[in-house]
Amino acid sequence: MEAISKYTRKWSQASISLSKRGLYYCVAMDHKKQSLAENKQFEKDTILNTVEEDKGRYSKQQVLRANLAWKIQKTIRNPSLRKFLVIVESNLFPNCPIVKQDILAAEVMFSPELG
Repeated sequence: MEAISKYTRKWSQASISLSKRGLYYCVAMDHKKQSLAENKQFEKDTILNTVEEDKGRYSKQQVLRANLAWKIQKTIRNPSLRKFLVIVESNLFPNCPIVKQDILAAEVMFSPELG
């Protein structure tokens, strides 16, 4: 299994590994070689929003429309947020079912794509 180690100032080591399913995951260790998941201070110092937490801020209809906006953005080859907003606001897709608010909600829920 492939692994990458990253040493940080505050915490001594974070190891990024490839799982059997092909996804990368991180097991971070503090200076005492204790898993940070078990370290209560780490829980207090860490802010990590999940997609489910972000979706909790919106109604079911807003989540459905944001999902549709995200799918449309991917279908048209993932333009930047700014370009996608221009496309939708300029009505370049006649009868497009999404609006600016749907795109912005999708951006909050799914965060920007890095790849």
